Amino acid sequence: MTALHARALSLWHYLRKVASHDPALFTASLLIGIVNGLLEGVGLFLLVPLLAFLGLGEDAGEGTSIARYFQDALDMLGLPATLETVLALFLILILARGAFSWIQAECNARLCNGFLTALRTEIYNAMTGASWQHLATRRSSELSQAVTAQVEELATGATLFLQLIMSGLSMIAGVTVALIVA
Repeated sequence: MTALHARALSLWHYLRKVASHDPALFTASLLIGIVNGLLEGVGLFLLVPLLAFLGLGEDAGEGTSIARYFQDALDMLGLPATLETVLALFLILILARGAFSWIQAECNARLCNGFLTALRTEIYNAMTGASWQHLATRRSSELSQAVTAQVEELATGATLFLQLIMSGLSMIAGVTVALIVA
């Protein structure tokens, strides 16, 4: 087994440990991340008709098919195709994305704090269940560092790992919208 393979396995184990702490919260955080990424993509999609309404890019023929598609969607909804409508939809989208970002941050914070508490409890239980001979051979600084600093590093890693997943989901949504627009 190569070192890279071992690291990938330990990363997978770490992800499973974080996800198994609170599977419902982890799933909710992922779903909210997907919705957030889609809202970001739709926001980028709305920029094309907004620019067309402002007269930018229309001369070169850019975005006219998207503007037409957007016009048809507004007609189906019974909304007038005006600059005010597009701006209102854009504002609603920005507010919705902000609300979902806040909810996602809250979910991630709860997940990471719960994971941190579970790790500390697990280490504490292991220390209280350990034999006296084993504890006597360890320095007290090793034990206190295991309960404080190293657990904090794991929780920080969980936070960064969740942010990496959410950034990846946003990137996939953005690339998907870019491919649709192109």
